[in-house]
Amino acid sequence: MKQLLYVILMLIIHACVPQNKTNGLKDRRTYVDYLDSIIQIEEMHLGASKDTFINLKNAGNEPLIIYNIESSCGCTVASWEKQPISPNKETKIRLKIRRFEIGYFNKNIKITCNSKQSPILFRIQLSLIHISEPTRQAEIS
Repeated sequence: MKQLLYVILMLIIHACVPQNKTNGLKDRRTYVDYLDSIIQIEEMHLGASKDTFINLKNAGNEPLIIYNIESSCGCTVASWEKQPISPNKETKIRLKIRRFEIGYFNKNIKITCNSKQSPILFRIQLSLIHISEPTRQAEIS
């Protein structure tokens, strides 16, 4: 009876401990190359949207898989190719920025992928926001 309880207890413990689900596959991580982690934007108009891009190159031997891209605010939205990027190929991540306030803009982008550097952090910096003419006239009226 003790042996049966011991076996049941071990099965319960084994079921509760997270298991590595690699099924014997080797580590599928790769390397990513990029030019700069700081993206400078010279100027944009208040309320307008602007696109900028992050170029990534898969410099490893395994396909690069981007799992998620997070922005530190809702004013920046990322879109990217959801397919794995083959070794020695590049991908372009599009960042759509929309600015609703005047002032300095300093936001973070975090890319989670199967790279050994993951998560990869980028910073978007923007210092000059122009008020467009229609907005300026509406403020004067």
